[in-house]
Amino acid sequence: MKALLRLFLIAGLLVSVDAQAQCNSCQPDLTCVAVDFPVLCPEQLPNGVQGEPYESSATFNLPPSVTDPGSGLEATLLTVTISSVTGLPFGLEFSPNNPNGVYQPQNGEYYGCAVVCGTPLVSGSFFVDINVTVLVSAFGFQQTVNESFSLPLIIEPGQGGPTNTSFSLSETQGCSPLVVQGTNLIDGPGTSYNWKL
Repeated sequence: MKALLRLFLIAGLLVSVDAQAQCNSCQPDLTCVAVDFPVLCPEQLPNGVQGEPYESSATFNLPPSVTDPGSGLEATLLTVTISSVTGLPFGLEFSPNNPNGVYQPQNGEYYGCAVVCGTPLVSGSFFVDINVTVLVSAFGFQQTVNESFSLPLIIEPGQGGPTNTSFSLSETQGCSPLVVQGTNLIDGPGTSYNWKL
């Protein structure tokens, strides 16, 4: 019975920790208006501070039709799908208001938004690239176009300047023999470790 109670307690803690790690929802900013081509608002995400919680939202306006600036050709936007987001500093995540990242301007879905949230573990200047796959229609033909939008983001060093936020050690000094436990603080895609102490 105690083991079962302990299992439920641990499961409850894991669920509550997982729920805290996700971004809040957002509401599109209807003052973000595009004429003839999709636009992101703001053009730059607000600055954040390394090691401190961060949350900001961005709105994208998807007009029902777009005009190619080079040719002047007008096309109807059918669907816009967020295919990937790259360039986020470790510790931050990107969460669109449509969980599947698909928007349908031809059905009146002219606005979308996304939240960038988490605790940035590194400082620096970043470009958050939002890559989309767009299905357009012109002259009765449909075509898929890949496009990318970039949002600059600056994460300033935390108090005391840059710190080690990639791992923590249980002991940082002592005499031999010393037992030290290392814990990685950065995980996710593109992360690997090779510990040599």
